[in-house]
Amino acid sequence: MMPRQKAGPDASVKKTDAWIPGSTRSPETELDIANAIDLMLNLEACQIFRTRSKIISCVRSFLDNLDFLNVETPMMNMIAEGVVARPFVIHHNELTMRLYMHIAPELYLKELVVGGLDRVYEIGKQFRNEGIDLTHNPEFATCEFYMAFADYNDLMELTEKMLSGMVKELTGVYKIKYHANGLDNDPIEIDFTPPFRWHCKEFGNLKS
Repeated sequence: MMPRQKAGPDASVKKTDAWIPGSTRSPETELDIANAIDLMLNLEACQIFRTRSKIISCVRSFLDNLDFLNVETPMMNMIAEGVVARPFVIHHNELTMRLYMHIAPELYLKELVVGGLDRVYEIGKQFRNEGIDLTHNPEFATCEFYMAFADYNDLMELTEKMLSGMVKELTGVYKIKYHANGLDNDPIEIDFTPPFRWHCKEFGNLKS
């Protein structure tokens, strides 16, 4: 039997230019992040993994520097609560008990604040047994944080600093392009330059 050769990228296949966070994505580029060969040949797919990791690091660093405590809440619960959503139902063999997969960390985080931990946050997975499409997945990651003795003005300012600083650190600029209407249409430009112009349908402009 001949020894197995190590798989490597085909020299005849031309690699695409590396994608940069904040720049437009080529409509001709098709991503298959579950395919190892695609990761070897498609620099955009690899860059998306790296960018996601940098985003999480930026959020953690920002909140840690403000003395927020990073916590983990249970992934399996006896009661599905915290948000109106359909949970995944599982069975715990040892306890002979029906449990529900995590749909939101809200109530656990609020209990920690009431218990004396003034600033807490969690970056973790949620599981909701609902619809699925190109922009919605039953399994997804979120970041929730809670801060005692703060109102919506404080949270608006904190969110503004976190988002604008993260975009600036990742891209070097405050303006990025996003294909909101699909890759077949021209991208829109999103401006993260502070201060933001906050707008709410119910209350009109909150801050101009």
